[in-house]
Amino acid sequence: EMKSQLHSLFYKKYSLLPVQVYLLFQLVFVIIISLLRYLKFEVNGDSITFSSSVLLTIISFSFLGNGVLNASVELKTQSYKQVYLNNGSRVKATLYILLIDLLECLTQSLLAGLIVMIFSQGTHSEVNFYYYLFGSVIYFLAGYSFSFLCGNSMIALAILLLFPILVLPFIDRVIPIASSVIIYDLVFQLIHTNYSIMRFIVFIIWLIGLFLTSYYLIRKEFLK
Repeated sequence: EMKSQLHSLFYKKYSLLPVQVYLLFQLVFVIIISLLRYLKFEVNGDSITFSSSVLLTIISFSFLGNGVLNASVELKTQSYKQVYLNNGSRVKATLYILLIDLLECLTQSLLAGLIVMIFSQGTHSEVNFYYYLFGSVIYFLAGYSFSFLCGNSMIALAILLLFPILVLPFIDRVIPIASSVIIYDLVFQLIHTNYSIMRFIVFIIWLIGLFLTSYYLIRKEFLK
């Protein structure tokens, strides 16, 4: 029963034109980002190239968009209500929806990461691939839960994109230690193998916290 419902959800989601267009856009985006590895920039006479860790950080950050898109699809199609009618349980229905979306996120981030690694020939010792994968999940869940919270995907995406540009530099100047526990800098540091036990603990807290928040917000939609 669960297997057939998962197949049904996958088919319904990937048959939507906006999802198909976004997947095509994401593939082109990943290839373009991967090609940046071969570009060299001259700064004060020094030649600078993009490392694998920088490219993976950019792609990981792009999964904010995946989370926003998936939340938008759920809000518009209300597929979670169909799953609820089939199961009669809000807990099961919510977990089914989250399982589908997280499997999709992990699969896409894995494929995108492998593309970058293929283009980035040579050693990749400066990259922690596991933190890249789960960093992508954190960004995905951030976009996902914030979209449900706002009720408008475009507003949620705008806030999440503008926050590191407009707000994070201010926080970094006023409370430097606070910026290191916000997901943007945290994921960046861990992908770049700047590991510490404190960063790991904060990373796990973000992962669990965003998962539980997403679970609560989806379950709350059943009551509307």
